[in-house]
Amino acid sequence: MQSYIENAIKRFDFGEQSGVVLFWKYTALGHGWWTLTVKDQPFWSSKKGSTKDHKALERYRKRNLRYDYPIRPGNKVDQEWLAGLAARIGVSDQRTFQAKNQFLGQLVVPVSLNEGAHQILLGVIQLVTAEPKENYVEEFIQIRNLLNEKNLATGPLAKMIKASYLGETVKFQLPISSGIPYLRERVTERFKILRQKAFRIIYNDGKSSFLVISNEGDLHRCIASSGSPTIGMLIE
Repeated sequence: MQSYIENAIKRFDFGEQSGVVLFWKYTALGHGWWTLTVKDQPFWSSKKGSTKDHKALERYRKRNLRYDYPIRPGNKVDQEWLAGLAARIGVSDQRTFQAKNQFLGQLVVPVSLNEGAHQILLGVIQLVTAEPKENYVEEFIQIRNLLNEKNLATGPLAKMIKASYLGETVKFQLPISSGIPYLRERVTERFKILRQKAFRIIYNDGKSSFLVISNEGDLHRCIASSGSPTIGMLIE
């Protein structure tokens, strides 16, 4: 399988971007323990960009060689380690120019082998660009298509929504390309009492910031600025 993944990585088209594609190999250690590492794994760099860009991307790749330690069951994964978060929840994610303190752009894509009705996690493909983009939907589609040729599956490009209403909390996936109608449909699907009521959805960043999501722009800003795979929302 590694040769298939390496082939897909080295066929990735960066276009005019300066970037690097890494593969984080997943290893199950037993009893719920696991690890991810880029050590001795394939990577592919863009020929575009300045010497400064290439040096920054190479420093990033070498810095990530230190991530090679076991993760205990139930342990929280470092929120800055996007590849680890993607492996933990099985969802692709991105860090765009709207994310706080984000100097490099990122896309992470969990890669699994289809085994009948089951999927076996092989690892995570990570694209890092010298300049963060508005979104990485096109890059996600390109990686997904390259992997699908080899019967390899990808986690959806989505955020996990954690919505709370009257003390009850539910979770569901929200594709990054979704709009307000889809979000409201998912909310009323979980909280059926809201089908006959007017309600509003409020973004909660987990600290002190709140934003009423009243239009598509609000939703996209919420998704783009979130540095976590999980977004908290309050329903009122």
